[in-house]
Amino acid sequence: PGDAPAPSAPGPSRPPPAPPAPPPLAEIAAAQLTCCAGGPGAPSQRLLALGDASGRVHLVSESLEVSSFRSHTARVACVQQLSDPAQIATLGSDADAAPCHGALKLWACREDGKGGKAGEDAAPATLLRTLRLFPGPSKAEPSPTALCVDR
Repeated sequence: PGDAPAPSAPGPSRPPPAPPAPPPLAEIAAAQLTCCAGGPGAPSQRLLALGDASGRVHLVSESLEVSSFRSHTARVACVQQLSDPAQIATLGSDADAAPCHGALKLWACREDGKGGKAGEDAAPATLLRTLRLFPGPSKAEPSPTALCVDR
């Protein structure tokens, strides 16, 4: 008769493989982007800021890490990184701010650009100032199309 191989002793069990990491920029792949800006700064502070139609700004680091925050309740029309790389300005609409929906906002970004992922408390930016545009009663508020900030 044939010799059957002896059963081997059970070895240490291996954990199941981790699910693959999402590709870089997957968080903004579905966003309807409306504007973008980049600026100078030390390599650790360089960010690409992307605004979208839902009012969010997505900050992309040089290592392609993405963090996002809500800058307006509606469309972000323009975003500008200031000469201080830790600050950005956004121009957009806030649907809940009747009678004046247009707003220019100044933000201080975290120097590492991190935070703001789903479920986290640490936002990547803090609102410093809001300037309401076109104050007073108006039947048709113009839509901003450009932003230039000189510091």
